[in-house]
Amino acid sequence: MKRLALIVLAFGSLLACASLVGLDASDTPDGLSSGGSTSSGGSTSGTLTQDGIQITPADLSLPSAKCGETPSKSITLKNTSDVDQTYEASLLATDVFSIKSGASGTVKAGASVDVVIEEKTAKPGVSTAEVAIKTKTKSQSVHVTGEVQGATISFSPPTADFGFVKENNVSAPINVIFSNDGTKAISITGFDAPANKSEFGLPPTISVPPGGTFSAPFTMNGGGASDNQVTADLTPIVDDPTLLCGATLPTLKLTGKRVADDVVANPASADFGSADCKGTTGTKQTVTISNFSITNSADFTTTLPSTTRYRVTPDKGTVPNSTDGKPKTAALQIEVVNAGDTPGDTTETLSINIGAPFNKKYDVKLTLAVNGALLQVEPVTLPTIENTKDQTFNVTNIGNDVPCVDYSSDKPQFDPSGFTTLIPGVKIPVKVTFNTTTPGDTTGTISVNHASCFLAKSAVFCKPPSTVAVTGHL
Repeated sequence: MKRLALIVLAFGSLLACASLVGLDASDTPDGLSSGGSTSSGGSTSGTLTQDGIQITPADLSLPSAKCGETPSKSITLKNTSDVDQTYEASLLATDVFSIKSGASGTVKAGASVDVVIEEKTAKPGVSTAEVAIKTKTKSQSVHVTGEVQGATISFSPPTADFGFVKENNVSAPINVIFSNDGTKAISITGFDAPANKSEFGLPPTISVPPGGTFSAPFTMNGGGASDNQVTADLTPIVDDPTLLCGATLPTLKLTGKRVADDVVANPASADFGSADCKGTTGTKQTVTISNFSITNSADFTTTLPSTTRYRVTPDKGTVPNSTDGKPKTAALQIEVVNAGDTPGDTTETLSINIGAPFNKKYDVKLTLAVNGALLQVEPVTLPTIENTKDQTFNVTNIGNDVPCVDYSSDKPQFDPSGFTTLIPGVKIPVKVTFNTTTPGDTTGTISVNHASCFLAKSAVFCKPPSTVAVTGHL
């Protein structure tokens, strides 16, 4: 879901401001008249003019800040006319920027007012938004940019479940991926835990680069069999806490159970991260069956729910008995072959069945986050459109990722127009105008088409969106 957060920051304010303050969609393809470019070094540039009001700057760059700080900067509205002018500033659909003061009011003739923009620096990186300035006859936008310096820590999977571990043996390692979405490197020098930390093998220093990842192996140490599950909740210790963004550090859970069984399978969970709808992750996860028996081989079969999301190789086989004091093993490779057409978090269970004389069953939890856009179009048939008039249908993205789209008609007499960036949960009106010189009825079809985004990847369509049937009349 990182991609969604970044795209929403880039497009969310632009979309909501335009739709809520009534911008003229003819100004730009996205319905906003934009200002000049922002130069480097946090400078501002450009002036917009409307209804006798000079708006400066056209691009506002807030000072670079650390997480937790609240930098602010002003947009100045100068009334160069000889009459008082009213205005309204709107900054919506963003959790990063807010209007601290001067959101609306009157600028007296020859006077100036400041619209103060404040940034909430909870997330590292660059954030952008649009401030829509509405005066008597026109609305224009000031582009806002803020940059936060800092680091974050997250990891996948959040729980390393070693499953059943043969007594007095060290488990197979589980690799945990540590991620840093920030702009500064961060190092984990150790872990705090209220109990059982010594039951597990922990990696040395974990250094995570800015915008990067680090894979670190964890194991469950050897010990005697027990009926009790062993669990340790680990909180990272970092080299420089002042770099961290976020109120609290996440906790990594390690868990497993030591058993006397001769045949075990671990780990008990496999997290595949994320994949686009109908896509793959390009990676494989391994579950190992270990046979410690010196007398019997172990036949195994695997079962998955009725789904085509995963493939297990091999899906059945035999693990030979131990002949040299070490267990014989079989490595099951699990991969995503089709993430499916429903966005969201998924959990499925892989069952590993061990035959006689062992007669054991081990369940492995498989998790995957599926990303994509799912477009709800309504109504799918518009009322008859009289010549030179229009009718509207709505498009709502009920998925979890942001696509860019365009709209087309199979008949030139129909002209569809609407916003092209579909943020999840936002209902987008699409206006269809009809123009013809031919008397009678004209029928056609309006389509919502996948398109490229300017600033980021356009989310895949999980399912093809419905088309809209239209009829025009002269």
